[in-house]
Order: sequence, then structure tokens, then C-alpha cells
Amino acid sequence: MSKNSSCLPGCIGFIGVLVGGALFIIFLLFFIGFWGRREAIQGARDLNQKESRQRGLIFYTKGTVNLRSGPAKRFEVIRKSKDGERLELGNKTGEWYMVLGTSKPLFVHSSVVENEDQIWIREQKKRARKEVNEESHGTARFRKYVEENVSHLVQTLEVEGSTIFIRVKDPLAAQDRQRMKSFANNMARLLSEYQGVPNASCSIYFGDEFILRESYRKPY
Repeated sequence: MSKNSSCLPGCIGFIGVLVGGALFIIFLLFFIGFWGRREAIQGARDLNQKESRQRGLIFYTKGTVNLRSGPAKRFEVIRKSKDGERLELGNKTGEWYMVLGTSKPLFVHSSVVENEDQIWIREQKKRARKEVNEESHGTARFRKYVEENVSHLVQTLEVEGSTIFIRVKDPLAAQDRQRMKSFANNMARLLSEYQGVPNASCSIYFGDEFILRESYRKPY
């Protein structure tokens, strides 16, 4: 028997040991990865259940937003929320909140939810912008009425609450005074209709000197 033939069984045995060891390592790595993932999921569930027993923060979604399986965009979208959906949120990881009271761990980004205080502030700002726009539009409307009728007499016009203040350029002659009296009455009526209030008035001045005042009371 040759020397090479005598070495063949030993080589085959050695290769078998190597293959077996490699398979064992692969199996061990797979088991560790599977077990680690299982423990991570179970840990998230345990944390979610623990948080569910505690009182969370109440937030509402800004439109339709993604609820993910983890605190990052790379995680799977489990479901989409409804616009304004009420969520009870627990621990915050970075910029992500955990959603409480769910069967699966869910996370939502902090930029797409708001609490009741934030909603109130947003609504107040929206209302203020609307009032400013309406006030600006209303003043422009009254100034246009002035330009169409008595622009040669009027110097400035201001609207404060339910009163219009007009300052004339010069002292009014008798004819102009009567004209401005009728004009002030019409302005008070327009302001009442515009603001939806029962009473409004228009006061006319020359400098700091009071000239006349006309009031309008909406008939019932």
C-alpha cells in the first residue's frame, strides 16, 4: 500500500471534523441571533405591558401617520393612524414615543403628534390670523367706501372695536358737515353688519377736536 493511500482516511476524517465544526458554529450563531431577537421582542412587549399599567401622556395625531414596530424609520409600518386619533404614549426613545395599550410594540415620531395644550395654542394662532385678516379686509373695505364718497374731506380712518374714527382734513362747512353726518351714519351701519354686532358708531374729528358722532342700532 502506498504512502498516499495510508494518509487518505486521516485526511477525510480531518475534513469531516472541519465541516462538522463549521456547521456547529453556523447553528450556534443562528440560535444566538434567533434567541436574541426573541428576547428583544419579548422585552419590548413586557415594557409595553408595564407602561400600559401606568398612566401615559395623551396625544393626538396630525393627520394620517405611520405607527412602526420600532423607534426608527427603518422599522416596519404596522398600521396607519386616523387623522386626530387619540394615542396614549409612554417612554420616549430619541424622537420616538412608545404607544401604550397595544398588543404589539408600536412607536410614533414626536413630530406627528400634539397634546391638548399644543392644539389649543395652534387654534388660538389660527383664530388670531383669521381675525387679523378679517380686520385688514374690513378696514380696506371702509377706506374704499371713503374714497368713493368723501375722499376729499377725510384724512385718516381707523377701526377700533365697534367704532370707526375719522379725522377730516379741514374744518367742515355747513354743507360738508351735513354730508359727513349722513356718511358717518352709513359707516356705522356697515360696521354693524360687517361685525355682526347690534350697535356700532362712527366719530368724526378735526385734529383733536370732536365734531360729530353717529350711532347705529340694529332693529329687532
